[in-house]
Amino acid sequence: MSDLKNKFLSVKEYNSIKEYKEEKLNEEIIEILNFTKEEAYYLEKKGFFYMPNKIIYLRKTENTQNIIQKLSKNKRNKLKKYFKNIKDLEIIKENTINKETFREWYYLYKENINFKKLGLTLIDQDWIIKNKNTSGIFLKKQGELIGGIICKNCKEDNYLPKRMSISWSALKEGFRNLGLHDCLIILMIDFSYELNYNYISLGKDTNIYGKHLSPGIPLFKTSLGYEIFPYKKHQNILIKFNNLDNFDNLIFFLSYLKDQDELIANLILKEKTQNIDYYNKTFLKKLRVFKYENKEIIHHY
Repeated sequence: MSDLKNKFLSVKEYNSIKEYKEEKLNEEIIEILNFTKEEAYYLEKKGFFYMPNKIIYLRKTENTQNIIQKLSKNKRNKLKKYFKNIKDLEIIKENTINKETFREWYYLYKENINFKKLGLTLIDQDWIIKNKNTSGIFLKKQGELIGGIICKNCKEDNYLPKRMSISWSALKEGFRNLGLHDCLIILMIDFSYELNYNYISLGKDTNIYGKHLSPGIPLFKTSLGYEIFPYKKHQNILIKFNNLDNFDNLIFFLSYLKDQDELIANLILKEKTQNIDYYNKTFLKKLRVFKYENKEIIHHY
């Protein structure tokens, strides 16, 4: 069962495939709550997608020089420009985040949430008291904190290796168009390497981009060397897109290749757009493109 209802999405739920009936609905998403893998693949013929509920971005840690060398030429050039913007800033590394630093950072975080059209506040100001295994990278200008990244230090579990997990970031208004967020992520990968972590993740996302999450997020995260994996701690879901009128013009999500755990990239386009090949990543099996016309989703190519 998904938590899509909590992500600014309207959902019509059916308990099982037997209960599902093709009917006119206003809800944006149709979800089957209980199903077998065989039923999931059968319903793909009726426009359903068998997909991870959550996805995670994961990469190996390295030092800054090696990280940048392995990125695309375009990204390398951008980062060289961005790093010039932080040369006069104070960079603060905290293996265990100081409570005062967190409170300064949290003020920026709340400010950032308020600027978003569909923003969700996922932590409160007492989060640092409840979470001891934390690390972070912060930027200060003339003693004032202007940005930072908060990480959780995660042990190996049944689903993922031991890793540093970049969980939240925030930047002061007026500093958001300088590429500082990119710099902070690169610095955090390096800091994790310094702390002897072999892996670092860049957040766990709901596997639908195009409404509460921007479809540009996967492009940004993968441009920094991250790959996408299903977060198997959450049960897979079976959904159908029913009404995309209030979505962006491009919707992106991952689904499963039939009879395998490998991922397929999917795009649904409400109007023609350029550069969709950027979503066709080498670590994904293929890219499928659909058109949304007259409230119908049509497989394009």
